[in-house]
Parts: sequence; structure tokens; C-alpha cells
Amino acid sequence: MQKIDNQFSLGSSLMPFFLRQYEKITLVCVSVIVWYSFYEIWGLHHWTKVILFDNGWWLDTLGHFIAGILGAINLLCMYQVFDSKRIFCFAGSGHLVTTITGKMLFFAFVWEVGEMLYDMQIEASAPNGTYLIRAQLNSLDTVLDIGATWSAAFFTSLVYVGYNALREKVYPDEYKKEELKEFFRMASYIAEKTAAYRKEHRKVLRMWFRKALKKHFAEKEKNR
Repeated sequence: MQKIDNQFSLGSSLMPFFLRQYEKITLVCVSVIVWYSFYEIWGLHHWTKVILFDNGWWLDTLGHFIAGILGAINLLCMYQVFDSKRIFCFAGSGHLVTTITGKMLFFAFVWEVGEMLYDMQIEASAPNGTYLIRAQLNSLDTVLDIGATWSAAFFTSLVYVGYNALREKVYPDEYKKEELKEFFRMASYIAEKTAAYRKEHRKVLRMWFRKALKKHFAEKEKNR
């Protein structure tokens, strides 16, 4: 049997038992609190006039880097809690890293598009001569912001995968126990899906049989 790559041992080992009982609600609440706190620090109401590579610009870039770390951790937790198919346990660490960094790259791109639209909106609505605080300085600033978010997500994903690999070597027995638990969770999911498909197929067969009977009796009545 192929070895299962347990990518979620870190989260499951650190999450207290009482939180695991309500892990979906806990994750949503923690995510809202974390991202609201992030907005309070780096949100629109704190934007100021900055110049490329000055202190204000470095603070903004730090915000993009931290957003990449938080976003990667958030995605890892979401996959652990909501991914009932456990796809990354089969696909392996490479697919996990690629998926997380790819999604964070997409989110960073969408954010920069939002900043561009914000700048276009304030330029169109502000009277001539108004002092404007732009979200984007130039194309270099945009590329560096995206790069900061992407690199942070990539680094976070590598740390996560590296931790699991190191933990597997240092604590092989504990790691194998978690692999076994993960296997049973996947087996339970497959069993549930198989039962659901069987039920659906039986429903389809019954409908087909009823239609066939109706058609048969209708033709019989017609031929009389």
C-alpha cells in the first residue's frame, strides 16, 4: 500500500482537544479576528503618502509579507479542517506548497487590482489640485508587493512541510499513529461517498424503471 503523506500532523497535534470538537467554528472565528486585527493595523484608514523604499514603504511591504504568512497559515488550517477528501495526503507536499503559493499569488494579484481601481476612483472623483494618497506608487511597487506576499507564503509552506518531515524522523512512532488516523478519516469519507452514490443510483434506477413501465403500458393502451 502506498505511503500516505500526512501533511496535517502539525495542526492536529497543536490543536487542543476541546477546539477539535468545534474546529470549523473555531477556525472561522479565529480567521475573522486575525484578519480584522490585520486590517486595523494596515487598513485603508492608515494609508499615508510614502516614497519608494522610505520607512512608510517598508512598513507597507512588511504588511504584504505578513499577509502572505497569515494567508498561508489560514489556507493550511482550512485544508486541514474542511478538506474531507484529504487530497493532499495522497498528492504530497509538493502539491500542497504549489497550491498554497499559487492561491496566495492570485490573492495578491487581486489585491493589487483593487488598489489600482481605488486609485482610478479617487482620481476621477477628487477635484483638481486635491492632495491624493495613492495605493500604488508605480509598477515596481506593485511587483514588489506581490513578490513579498508570494515569497512569504512560499516560505511558510516550506517551513510547514519541513517541520513535518523533521517530526517524522524524530518521532516516527507518533507520526505513524497520526498517519493511521488520517487513513481512517479518508476511509470514512470514501465509505460515506460510496453509500451516497449507491443511494443516488438506486433512485435513478427506480425512476428509469417507472418511466419504462409507463411507456410500456402507454404503448399497450395505444395498440388496443
